[in-house]
Amino acid sequence: PKLSAAQTEAMSSMLSVGVLFDFDGTLGDTEAPAMDVAFWELAPFMPSLERLATDPAGLDAARDAFVVENAGKAFEFMLEKVDAERAASGGLLPIEQAWARDLAACALTASPLAAAVDTQRAKLGLKTLADIFSANAKIGL
Repeated sequence: PKLSAAQTEAMSSMLSVGVLFDFDGTLGDTEAPAMDVAFWELAPFMPSLERLATDPAGLDAARDAFVVENAGKAFEFMLEKVDAERAASGGLLPIEQAWARDLAACALTASPLAAAVDTQRAKLGLKTLADIFSANAKIGL
């Protein structure tokens, strides 16, 4: 069918329409994968997860609760919350200091929790803790 001049003009104007979005779900759900990554980045440092290291369903439930509690929050606030949990659990070092200490000692990868976390990190396409620590050991960090 032949288009009228008005239809042609209307279609032409639609070709120049743009969509602006700020990753809030306009075109896709970005919050859920971002929260998954945040959880698996912080999980090795959460004392409350140690008891769930060999319980995949328990870790999934903890991740689900984390996502609900932290959706929309900046990562820095999540760090502060985990640091507070660490301090309340016998004065553990804040994440930044613990990471530096463990990286220098090539530690953190030997725990059952680290193994469980690495399984999930690999599924998300993230470097595993084992890979990170191994690479740093090779270059002498």
